[in-house]
Amino acid sequence: MTANPEGSILGPRIHQELIARLIYGLSRLHYEQRSGLFPDPETMIDEGQTSPVPDIMLIDKASGLTQVIIEIAHTQGVKKDSRKLQELMADYEVPEGFVYDYKQNRWLNSTCRKTPPIPPGATPWA
Repeated sequence: MTANPEGSILGPRIHQELIARLIYGLSRLHYEQRSGLFPDPETMIDEGQTSPVPDIMLIDKASGLTQVIIEIAHTQGVKKDSRKLQELMADYEVPEGFVYDYKQNRWLNSTCRKTPPIPPGATPWA
């Protein structure tokens, strides 16, 4: 990780690449009217004040409320990101959240229940 000129920490390239891929796929679903949720990358969860920044939020455009939070992590960061996710969900009443462990190619839900591994050749953003 490196600091940018504003002093915040930026994730490694793979972290940023996965966010970009997810944003692309989720945006496509939204614009094809296959999802009512719009993806926002690395945006403050509370626009009215300084607040934590999840990797991706899925926003209900009709209500303006965050419906899903997604954090991207490597295996060593899953525990910390899972705690962050659960705190954000509780503090901002977000109904659903996921952590994607890109080293293990696994999604974990807000309670950290493991989902089956993604089959070889499949992608999490398809």
